Amino acid sequence: MINSISKPKTSRDFPYVLKTSQLAEALLEADINIYVDLNYVQNKATVFSAYYWLPNQKVPYPRVYISVGVVHKDFYMNACRKMSESVIPLFVDWLQGILCLPENSPLLYSKPYFNATFADNRIAITKYP
Repeated sequence: MINSISKPKTSRDFPYVLKTSQLAEALLEADINIYVDLNYVQNKATVFSAYYWLPNQKVPYPRVYISVGVVHKDFYMNACRKMSESVIPLFVDWLQGILCLPENSPLLYSKPYFNATFADNRIAITKYP
């Protein structure tokens, strides 16, 4: 479930590489129920990034902060295909792994993240843990 969405307009030359419905559907299919804050940004380097945040004094529940970037229109179709075929499934697997950890796991306190970049018509993914 996506609880918060920020999606400013972007230029036609640099469209966003992911539709909100794609992410929402993937989370629903995986039965992932966590607060999701989805932000579309004019970032050309990172097309998808996610950070898992534990509850704190200001926000009393765990959440995932996701940013979705843009690509040049010439690479849009290829980037969208790679997002749906690899990035989103790998992100869902990563998030399921995070959510399976015990609440006192040291990994949850080490700022878990998932990041996907798109360059030279390829996706590169980094993640922790």
